[in-house]
Amino acid sequence: MAEKQENKFFSKYFDPKWLNARILFYRGIYGSKVMVFLFFVLISSVIWFFSALGKEYLTSITFPVRYTNFPSDKVLVNDLPQKLDLKVESVGSTILSYKLKIGIRPVTFDVNSFLKSEKSDPAEFFILTSTTEDEIQNQLPPNIRVVDIEPDTIFFRLADVVSKKVIVSPDINVNFEQQFMQKGKQVILPDSIKITGPQVIIDTIEFVSTQRKILRNIKDTVRTELKLMEIPGISFSEKEVELIINAEKYTEAELTVPVQVDFLPDSLVIKLFPKTVTVTYKVGLSDFGEIYPSMFKIALDYREAIQNLNRKVNVSLVDYPDYVSNINYFPKTVEFVIEK
Repeated sequence: MAEKQENKFFSKYFDPKWLNARILFYRGIYGSKVMVFLFFVLISSVIWFFSALGKEYLTSITFPVRYTNFPSDKVLVNDLPQKLDLKVESVGSTILSYKLKIGIRPVTFDVNSFLKSEKSDPAEFFILTSTTEDEIQNQLPPNIRVVDIEPDTIFFRLADVVSKKVIVSPDINVNFEQQFMQKGKQVILPDSIKITGPQVIIDTIEFVSTQRKILRNIKDTVRTELKLMEIPGISFSEKEVELIINAEKYTEAELTVPVQVDFLPDSLVIKLFPKTVTVTYKVGLSDFGEIYPSMFKIALDYREAIQNLNRKVNVSLVDYPDYVSNINYFPKTVEFVIEK
């Protein structure tokens, strides 16, 4: 009998349907209480938040800085702080908007207005930010009061502005299509520019480079723009130049060129063996018929020759037309005999 009652108890209170019903019942009761509790917590938080926004607070806010109106004949040569930390007093809502960077504007310094009248041509000066409090205050909304400013000092170093003209040096890597070569010289337009900046920097600059450019498989005239490499603190009269390269088909040719002797005294005669060398080169088809032996100079130095006990001396390529390339010559040495 007891066993039947026990089974009846377990079948009633551990029946899945009964358990699910009880869980839903208590969840409904306690769940509604939790929701009510959370609702009042939310309402209280909102009321506290808006109440806090209406109170005044003392805090630091970072403002960007813009410097204007530098002397026209001077240039800045040191780094300036790009932000100010202002300790301000204001209501919470205003502080919150600035902390979130909403509507924040740079603080502007008019540099010329801070120059001392007794220093008409200053190279160095400084600004005590505490003396600019009223000026900064005028740039902020009326409900913000400036209490302190960091950094407390801003230092300026100025240098004279000068200009000079320098050449443009192209940084290029040129590759021609097979059987083609450059015709004439590369042309840079303009080939020089005016640079302006602090004299201490300008005096060290001899040329301005272009940004590197690679030109491949050229077989015709190329015209391209080259941007100039910037130099910090220096302004250029031009931002880019034009490069012109002409190309044409070439042929290989050779000439027999007599060897000349430099620095030979008038009282002496020198005999060379051989007297000539063979010069090979590449030349564009348009100039092929305009190349003559007299355009090349192959020479030896008499002063070097007399120091050679074995009577052999090197010969050198001294001059050649600028529109030929890949020049070679043979032999590279000659024997000599000196006669009085």
